[in-house]
Amino acid sequence: MSGADLRAHDVHAALAGLVAGTVSNADEDAAAFPRLAAFNQGAVYVGRFSGASPWECHPDADELLYVLDGEVEVTLLSGPKPVLTLARAGCVLVVPRGVWHRQWAAHSVTLLTVTPDRSEISFEVDPRTDPGICATDLRAHDVHAALAGLVAGTVSNADEDAAAFPRLATFNQGAVYVGRFSGVSPWECHPDADELLYVLDGEVEVTLLSGPKPVLTLARAGCVLVVPRGVWHRQWAARSVTLLAVTPDRSKISFEADPRTDPGICATAKEGDQP
Repeated sequence: MSGADLRAHDVHAALAGLVAGTVSNADEDAAAFPRLAAFNQGAVYVGRFSGASPWECHPDADELLYVLDGEVEVTLLSGPKPVLTLARAGCVLVVPRGVWHRQWAAHSVTLLTVTPDRSEISFEVDPRTDPGICATDLRAHDVHAALAGLVAGTVSNADEDAAAFPRLATFNQGAVYVGRFSGVSPWECHPDADELLYVLDGEVEVTLLSGPKPVLTLARAGCVLVVPRGVWHRQWAARSVTLLAVTPDRSKISFEADPRTDPGICATAKEGDQP
């Protein structure tokens, strides 16, 4: 693998100057939600709006919504009756793939989203060809509640990592986690998919092993990082840092000084390589 770069995308800078308008068509949606970064088969967006969105459906993957400010009501068409869920600031929602949904905000709401590239849009009253094809539910996961009582400890092994970062929700071939830690994490690598890190509080230095020299990136509160699949990386925080992470299920862990058997190929590393 050639040298990979890692950029800290500033959410606050992306939101600067954005006015909460309507999102009743593709042009308004693009203006309200600028694209921050590519992520797996989609992208990370941030923006604000008010009013009602059109119906949308993502056939290939789940969509993640994280409410940064305000509140939004999300409606799923997943059975005989619509399913309505209200999410306030600090809540995470995972909209299942293949389910028609739309959002409504009485007042300005600010969202961070992870949205698949392939989407279907409809302005019909009910866009489903089969109203009962995908019955499901939608839960608002409270990030603040998940963090309550968590103390920033080390993450030097799997047990400490699980304690520091509780799992909020399943998302595609992985999950959404939230937690806090300090110190240095072990090296990890995700062969199948990118990993998303959003810094909620504090700051973290992320190191990539992606070429002859390590690549170091500092990310402060309000920054999004997308760690490319197949690249060994680790995190270091001098003080407590709080993160929201979207992490693939299949991961490789190593405590070696340099976990790569070939400096450019992650897939050759042993899974669960611990001392």
